[in-house]
Amino acid sequence: MAKKTTLPNGWRAAKLGDISTPITEKVGERELETLSISAGVGFVNQAEKFGRELSGKQYVNYSVLNCGDFSFNKGNSRRYPYGCTYMLHDRDIAAVPNAFYSFRVNEQCGDYYEQLFANGHLNRQLKRLINTGVRDDGLFNLYEYDFYNCTVPVPPSAEQQRIAEILTAQDSVIALKQRLIDTKKRQKRWLMQKLFSGKERLPGFSNSWEKTKFSTLFIKHADYTEDLSTYPLYSLTIEDGVTEKTERYERSHLVLKENAYKIVRPNNIVYNPMNVIIGAVARYTGEREICVSGYYDIISTVHESDNGFFDGFLTSSIMQRQYDRVSTGSLIEKQRVHLSQFFDFQLPLPSVEERKAIAKRFNVADREIELLTRELEEQKLIKKYLMQQLLTGKTRIKGVSAV
Repeated sequence: MAKKTTLPNGWRAAKLGDISTPITEKVGERELETLSISAGVGFVNQAEKFGRELSGKQYVNYSVLNCGDFSFNKGNSRRYPYGCTYMLHDRDIAAVPNAFYSFRVNEQCGDYYEQLFANGHLNRQLKRLINTGVRDDGLFNLYEYDFYNCTVPVPPSAEQQRIAEILTAQDSVIALKQRLIDTKKRQKRWLMQKLFSGKERLPGFSNSWEKTKFSTLFIKHADYTEDLSTYPLYSLTIEDGVTEKTERYERSHLVLKENAYKIVRPNNIVYNPMNVIIGAVARYTGEREICVSGYYDIISTVHESDNGFFDGFLTSSIMQRQYDRVSTGSLIEKQRVHLSQFFDFQLPLPSVEERKAIAKRFNVADREIELLTRELEEQKLIKKYLMQQLLTGKTRIKGVSAV
């Protein structure tokens, strides 16, 4: 038997269906922007998310969502394994798939329920209610009746408002930190563009750059293993570089067992010839030896001091043009740049000493970004703590806790 949750004085439990109204209005012949839901992001333009409109003939049956209305996407994701619910904020009206359960709360503070859903309040109930696994269309087998039978805590209206204000204020702090990080990253990219092209030089350097063949700068490695207990399996991702294998990138069942994995040592560079054209090349900065798919190439710099310089240079617009020039394959996702072609590149490059100085300048920018990222994570932890306290009533807000 599930443990009964005790609500604080003045709060009550209510079925979601008792405090909200399902949205039944259909788009019909109206031309509205079609939105989808992206886990961890919220509402996004459907065409931008999928590269094209997916609604087709079903568009007339899409639900009409107004600002302040909610939609529950009953698809699973790593961040939201039992679906996610978002409130429409930045549009007055839009169309969403009728596969979503869309609703509006009645005479309640919508911002409070948005925070409640973001905190995963429905997860335990949804886990119990989902009938089987994910269907062929990627959605859970979850009946609408069961969804609206989920219970939610209902504080007094004034307390709902204050909880929402506190948590929304913390969201603003987090958003500000994220904007600062994004600004620093843009500034770094701008500086990289200037320094890598030679349009801007650091003080003390004025010598002409010499054409240098990559085969004199990099070394190839090809040490194989099948021992995943000694060498943990990692992935190469465009977003995060060389990172621990996750469910999202799990492809080990596609890898042949003979010479399946290549060993990667600290400061080795992992190179994906199939996707290097879109940035799939990164240095491994961990301290222990790991392994990656045998499809990748493993290289390292001849001069260890070059690591910081080539961290940025190998994914710069200058290298992008080189990859484009020699790539083979008709489809973007199949445009291969063989490692032999990479080693044949011959480009004007600064001296070893200037490369060191450029890398040092980038390190300063990286430290600034790292510091801001730590601050961002701290603010997220504060938000998590506030949610745990305020959304459960463990901490009450003075002056509004009375019935």
